Amino acid sequence: MPDVQSIEICDWLIQHTPELRIETAGQSRLVSSGLHLASRFATDLESGQIFDYLPESMFPRVINRSDFPRTLVLDKWTCNSDGRQAVFAQNPPRRGYVATLCCDFSYVVS
Repeated sequence: MPDVQSIEICDWLIQHTPELRIETAGQSRLVSSGLHLASRFATDLESGQIFDYLPESMFPRVINRSDFPRTLVLDKWTCNSDGRQAVFAQNPPRRGYVATLCCDFSYVVS
C-alpha cells in the first residue's frame, strides 16, 4: 500500500475539481469536505511508468505478488466490500513491476 496521510479538503476545492467525485454503482456524488486520507502516487513518472492493467501473462514479472493474498485477508478482516485495485510501476533498471494495492480512501476521518 502507498504511504497515506490525512488531508483537509475544503468546499472550494471540491467545487473547482471535477475529479473529486465518488462513483458507486453507476452514480456519481461529490466528496464531502473535511479530513480525508490521501495516498502518495505509486512511482516517479519522470523515471518510471505506471499501469492500471497488466495482462495475466505478465503477472510472474510482478516482484511483490505475495502481497495480494495478504491484502485480501486484510480486506476481508476489515469487511471492505468495495472493488479492489492495483497499479503496477516499472522503474528502470528493474525488469519487473511493483504492485501498489490501492484502497478506497473516500471515507471522512472523524
